[in-house]
Amino acid sequence: MTMTSVGTAAATDKDAVCLLLHTVDGSIPFLTPQLLKTYFPSPQPHLILGVAVRDTCIVPVYENRHTAAAAAAAASTAASTTAATSTTNTNSTTGKKSNPKKKKKRAPQDKNKPCGYEFSSSKRVLSFLQPYNVVAVPTFDVVQDAIEAKQVKKQMVSTDNGILLWTPHGRHALTNVDYQKISHEGLAPNTVVSLYDVAQDDETQKRRHVASRRTSMWLQRTLKDYPENSDISLWAPLALTGRPDDTNESARAFKEEARSHRVSGFVVVGYSHLQNREVRRQRLRARLQDFADCKKSFAVLSTTSLEQVMECICEGVDSIGSGLPADWAKRHKALCIELSGWGKAKRARIEEESPIAELDADGCIDIGNECWASDTRPILQGCCCLACRRYSRAYIHHLVKAKELLAQIALMAHNLHRMLDLCKEATVTRQKGKVEDFTDYILSQLGR
Repeated sequence: MTMTSVGTAAATDKDAVCLLLHTVDGSIPFLTPQLLKTYFPSPQPHLILGVAVRDTCIVPVYENRHTAAAAAAAASTAASTTAATSTTNTNSTTGKKSNPKKKKKRAPQDKNKPCGYEFSSSKRVLSFLQPYNVVAVPTFDVVQDAIEAKQVKKQMVSTDNGILLWTPHGRHALTNVDYQKISHEGLAPNTVVSLYDVAQDDETQKRRHVASRRTSMWLQRTLKDYPENSDISLWAPLALTGRPDDTNESARAFKEEARSHRVSGFVVVGYSHLQNREVRRQRLRARLQDFADCKKSFAVLSTTSLEQVMECICEGVDSIGSGLPADWAKRHKALCIELSGWGKAKRARIEEESPIAELDADGCIDIGNECWASDTRPILQGCCCLACRRYSRAYIHHLVKAKELLAQIALMAHNLHRMLDLCKEATVTRQKGKVEDFTDYILSQLGR
């Protein structure tokens, strides 16, 4: 697909492939601003940072800060006076001091706890992310939010005004008006994804139509209020779950609105929740074909496996959203796929001094495995990331066993570096028209 400019778009070259990296609370997991600046300096032509309002812009609400602070101070003074009196008073009958073990407990102090939480534009995105290309989204996966709500027997009920999001502090409503204000003023991104509602495949036809209507309505309202000369680009969401039906009026209206010149791209949501690989690719291909004549960029908001990433690359998606580098690091996994041998007749293999464990379904090795306890080689031969330049497999294995945070930092740096290398190589293969060969080569390495 053709990649158009997205604000200060990370990839302006034709056929460029970008990683839309999921941030957590407005920051990159395990990487400090200094590490990010040193080893992934801006501009990164194949890196886009996704910032979700769901966890980045949720702030506590207090009834009255001044009243609460005064009440807390008064309660603290009263508690101190009571405690001092109880330890010095003597028993009126015996003349003995009261037993200190039976002294009264201190009154609980008012710690000015919040009375609730709300979305606010006052919490701005961290300054060290500003040099990078940033995309603002309501949430990376509204379907997963609904699944998590069901697990605790809650319902994610949305209305025409907005949607309910499953935040770190419970369920909270996000209206379209608030979302536009927060994303533009609070996050100041290069690109904003329009608010959307998504139905699941097992939901009723009525629910699917309602989700389609709301998504179309919110895009219309956004375009109506969107400044003509805005520097912030707009992406229109395309749902894959809920068995999309393009014959209803809402779907047709959405297609017309999405073709507006103010919409610079499209983002596919719900992709990772389609379990059948053929169904995923078929629906994705249909969406790409629907808007192929628009010559706009396409992105997939969330993928949960390397296989899904490669499917998106093969189908021609420009930006692929994922939190895999951090997820792998949390599970002590390092991405070790080869990228250089895809053009050869036979798969190239790096010579190993000792047998290497088979790669898992995501092309990773578990660095916590005992087989790496005495291995002095880097995680991956030829890799020039922070971890491979400084540490051996044995040392990172030791960090994992010692439960040191440095293990996750090193693995995150390696996984992110390797994913960006994957995007670079995918761009080259796409330009050469060899993307299918490259995809087959990568998938052949996965332990499926």
